Amino acid sequence: MDLTEHLRLIYQRKWIILGASLTVALLVFGWRTTQPKTWGASSLIDVVSSRGQQGDTVTEEDALFTSKSYAELATTRPVLARAGAAMQPPLDVPTVEQRVEASSERAGYIDISTTGPTAAAATQLADVLGQALVDTVATRQSQQTSALLQPVQAQIAELESRLNELGATDPRRETLRLQYQALVQNAAETRLRPVDRLAVVAPAHTGGGPLSPRPKRDAMLAFLVALILNSELAVLLVRLGDRFGEEDVATAISDEIGLPVLAEVPQGDDEQMLEAFNSLRTNLMFMQPERLRSVAVVGGESGVGKTFVAVNLAKSIGRLDVPVVLVDGDLRRPAVHERLGTTRSPGLKEMLAGNDVSARPVADVPSLQVLPAGGPTSDPARVLVSNEFRAFLESLSWAETVIIDTPPTGPFTDAVAIGLRCDAVILVVDSRRVRRRHIRRVTENLRQSGVNLLGVVVNRTAPPNLRSYYRSAQEAEVTLVR
Repeated sequence: MDLTEHLRLIYQRKWIILGASLTVALLVFGWRTTQPKTWGASSLIDVVSSRGQQGDTVTEEDALFTSKSYAELATTRPVLARAGAAMQPPLDVPTVEQRVEASSERAGYIDISTTGPTAAAATQLADVLGQALVDTVATRQSQQTSALLQPVQAQIAELESRLNELGATDPRRETLRLQYQALVQNAAETRLRPVDRLAVVAPAHTGGGPLSPRPKRDAMLAFLVALILNSELAVLLVRLGDRFGEEDVATAISDEIGLPVLAEVPQGDDEQMLEAFNSLRTNLMFMQPERLRSVAVVGGESGVGKTFVAVNLAKSIGRLDVPVVLVDGDLRRPAVHERLGTTRSPGLKEMLAGNDVSARPVADVPSLQVLPAGGPTSDPARVLVSNEFRAFLESLSWAETVIIDTPPTGPFTDAVAIGLRCDAVILVVDSRRVRRRHIRRVTENLRQSGVNLLGVVVNRTAPPNLRSYYRSAQEAEVTLVR
């Protein structure tokens, strides 16, 4: 299906698609209006690095790293617990964690975002979280300073004790006094040393309306999504509607195109497939016995199993000790030689070129001979409509039956050219892939071309429930050529 056909199917069902999409949008609108509202608030915290206060150069990368580190600290359990305790009413840590977010996209700043059932609750949570972060950082800085001062204070106390023990004229006193002064100065410098400083520079504020739900926006998005999905669903249903049902597909195909089903080839079971080809052989022998000598096996598209049908039909006829020739007329992508384990050339192409080529016997069916396609040719259609091909078929008068495999009828005219030279044509379809419009188009094209379209072989059908109770000893040893 091309784009034009795709859009045409959608346009034909536009009112159904629009109605279904509007229904979805209205349902979403009604549902969202019943949902509880969620408000959002945000605040901004300034981060001043201690290195900058000391006069050192602070790069933007360093400043961004510092602010991101403190943004991560804002969502840790101690900060969240402090913020939750400051709320009115208090909140537990899991609740606060679900409602807050801290990030740093700009160097030197932390963005605090919060949500709440009301604007006041969201604003309060943003304020208390920002303050909790500032207080936590200040406490940590103070603890670090105290940890640095603790050994210095111990040394100062020890020196004071020793100085008190020495007399005023003791010569060691001056040395201890100088050490004491140095430690006091060190302690003072530690207390005055700059530390990282955080401050709330933009108090919490809301965006003017609730974050969710937004019924109008959500309904519009639902309408657009539903419009796309319903459009594609409509096309899909049409495509599926073009398929045959799984039950009695052969009868449905026969009714659709007005041709008999010559055989149903089940998938998977060799015994049942063998019986299907025997049935096909019998039907061909009794439908037009007076003039049915050459049969072209065609398929509407590649992959339907026409070569499989042609090879096994020829072997089935050959097992009756009837002289049969299987010709590979697919000069584009031949496959008969691969199925029968022979070489591609010399074959039909060389024979039509005037070379001395004859059909080759098939080992397991003595009365069957095969003529492969031969080497590649630049214009297969011209070769197949030539007088040489007509003369070739006439030269096979010694054979009671000639089975010819052909290319797909869709992209090429080779199958029609072969069919016009043959007494009858049988069409092979795949029960899993066949479409009503496609098979109608293929059969109509074949009929208009003037070929004698005898019937249809339905390939890959579901296996029947009952097995045959009879097979001859000869057929019991037969292996199907796949």
